[in-house]
Amino acid sequence: MLWETFVAAKMWGTRPSDILGIEGSYEAFCIDQAVGEFGSFIEGELDKVKGKNADQTAGRRTALLRSLLTADTAESGRFATPVATVTREEFESRG
Repeated sequence: MLWETFVAAKMWGTRPSDILGIEGSYEAFCIDQAVGEFGSFIEGELDKVKGKNADQTAGRRTALLRSLLTADTAESGRFATPVATVTREEFESRG
């Protein structure tokens, strides 16, 4: 959802928080910042992809985008879910 929101905001020239209907200046700022950081990261990774020709580059970018946006992190080991990194007791003790 972050990637789609980033692309839509960029295409329509508006803030992600406006697309999502988020009101409140601080909350909107946080959403805009998170979506922007995520989208910029993805774009940066896609910009690094090279191929022998335009078709090969496009195919590799599509495969990379799919792998970056896939939620199957258990097998890839790429990212852990924040919830999975802290037990409930540890979270509650941080209070």
